[in-house]
Amino acid sequence: MVGLRATGEDDAQIVGERFNPRAVAAYLLDTLPNQPRHVLIEAWPMTLMPTSRVERMDIHTGKRTALAEAPLPRASFTTDAAGKVRFALGMAGDNVSKRYHRAADSNDWTLVNDEAASGIVETPVGFDAAGRVAYLRAQRAQGPDAVIAYDAIEGSRKQLLRDAALDPWTILRSAGPGREPIGVAYTGATVRTAFFDPEHPEALRQRSLEKGFGGLPVLPVSASKDARYALALSWSAHNPGDFFLFDTGNSRAERLLSRRSWIDPALSADVQPMRLEARDGLVLDGFVTRPRGNKCKMPLVVMPHGGPFGVFDRLAYDDDAQLLAAAGYAVLQLNFRGSGNRGRRFREAGALQWGARMQDDLTDATRWAIAEGIADPERICLVGGSYGAYAAMMGLAREPDLYRCGVGYVGVYDLAMMAGDRVRRGESVATWMAQWVGADDALLAAAAMLQRSRTRYCWLPVGATASRRRRTRARCTRRCSVPVPRSTRCTSPAKATASSPRTTAAPTPRACSHSCRHTPAARPLHRLRVDVCWFTGGSKPPANATVPAGNPPPGSPAHPAPAAVPLRRR
Repeated sequence: MVGLRATGEDDAQIVGERFNPRAVAAYLLDTLPNQPRHVLIEAWPMTLMPTSRVERMDIHTGKRTALAEAPLPRASFTTDAAGKVRFALGMAGDNVSKRYHRAADSNDWTLVNDEAASGIVETPVGFDAAGRVAYLRAQRAQGPDAVIAYDAIEGSRKQLLRDAALDPWTILRSAGPGREPIGVAYTGATVRTAFFDPEHPEALRQRSLEKGFGGLPVLPVSASKDARYALALSWSAHNPGDFFLFDTGNSRAERLLSRRSWIDPALSADVQPMRLEARDGLVLDGFVTRPRGNKCKMPLVVMPHGGPFGVFDRLAYDDDAQLLAAAGYAVLQLNFRGSGNRGRRFREAGALQWGARMQDDLTDATRWAIAEGIADPERICLVGGSYGAYAAMMGLAREPDLYRCGVGYVGVYDLAMMAGDRVRRGESVATWMAQWVGADDALLAAAAMLQRSRTRYCWLPVGATASRRRRTRARCTRRCSVPVPRSTRCTSPAKATASSPRTTAAPTPRACSHSCRHTPAARPLHRLRVDVCWFTGGSKPPANATVPAGNPPPGSPAHPAPAAVPLRRR
């Protein structure tokens, strides 16, 4: 943790220096608005099973004073509006969550939720101004998580909000000093907000703000102490985001700056939400990105996210998908089972399904894209990082006739090796491996990507060492009987010849039944400074492959910068 003065003076305070004998990982817990000189931090000792503590730190001298110690390992803390430590949520090596509470005037911890008994995890997100009612994000045995009110004196619980399909994504807080939770935002095909009290003044203000932005996602980021001014962020799948200064007195918003202002939303690719049923009936969702206005069949890149558990693709500007669409590809991003945002049961449906049902979901989504006329079945590739890299390579092994190539970067390819490495990191990691990946060595070895000798593809793991990349290129050259250039991946050796190198043929413009322009030729990705190129049929990019130009400067006719957005008063 590094603290810097707002004036820019060079007198930084550092907590958690690596070689300090008292080294800790430090995280900001509470800014203590009424104590300008102090903040509260969480301090985690650098051990395999740390017992964390809360410390008050002088931001001028760096002096730290211990205030509370967790009653169990690996615990995070929650404070109330007065800066008192009230909750500790953690788990031991069995990875079973426990939540402890203590009164504002006490140092004694009381266990109030044990996942082993209740079957759910309750995560504190804040307190009301009086410090009696705590707000918790509570899992449910079926369906998405809920937000509940917990009376810290009586121990009673009351459900406040629960969506029919989605977990709470972001907690909305009041603009006052206590930052009391007042609602939540959900993200799926769209972004929606809901409030504990729909008539709360800040709920009405948010509705006015949303109406002024014409339905685009917009959420408050921070506010002035008197709550007169708020900083709001608006974004979309076509726009990385713009920050606005919202004057709550006259209900007007003035744009301050843009994230990556050179990107023109009008030139971004189309992004559409999608839903399908997997082969076992489980409903899945995700997004399809295509070149703007193009509804024809085109080469498809299936891009599974990393994680895999609890992570999910959401409505946002995605750099990789936009880059690929600009080069003439469609991109499919699927929230397969095990992903987040759909509740505990949906996430647990991915447990022990590496290379199995999680992989089937990607296969089903690929076939859905073919049936919907989105993908050319002869030109489909998998690309991903971390778990997404594993899924890309496993897709080649399990469905060699469906995919033409695969790209993996910073990937996990050998589950047996991963299990051995992680078990050595302590009991909690070994427990996680057994619960979510698998504990049987033979099962792990059978599922490991590098053990699938029947795959017909050459692949180059991005992020590997230079010597490994050279060995992989040499192996691909031997197997395919053609030279494999740097940053190029080959596909089936049975289809590759010296006269017809097969990274695959470039898409050919063709007519389709839709009222749209012809499919553009996909641009070789190595021309876009990407490590690997697919679907390329020569050393030069097609003449008609173009990439949208950068964003004109704000205020230009192509990208006007409205000084103020009028909003309806409430």
